Amino acid sequence: MVEFRRVDTVHAAIRQAARAAGYGWIDTSNQGDGCPDAFCLSRGGRWLAIEIKSPGGRLTAAQKELWSSMPNAPWAIVHSFEELVAKLEELDQC
Repeated sequence: MVEFRRVDTVHAAIRQAARAAGYGWIDTSNQGDGCPDAFCLSRGGRWLAIEIKSPGGRLTAAQKELWSSMPNAPWAIVHSFEELVAKLEELDQC
């Protein structure tokens, strides 16, 4: 059964800022079943799966299950555009 959740309130602001800054963005927030909210392309050409959470937001059971099944996949939980940029820069340093 597909589990749909609401889109966190900061999602649109982070998406708009990322696109305005020239980052690639694929929005997958409507997929459900633990799928990440989006994939964002770093300046170095690497994709980062991101889960966007409002302050106090937590991963769902489906999200925890998905992420634990992919321990080597690059992913991050972010609460702001600045946090996203920091994670993308960190990814490019690996």
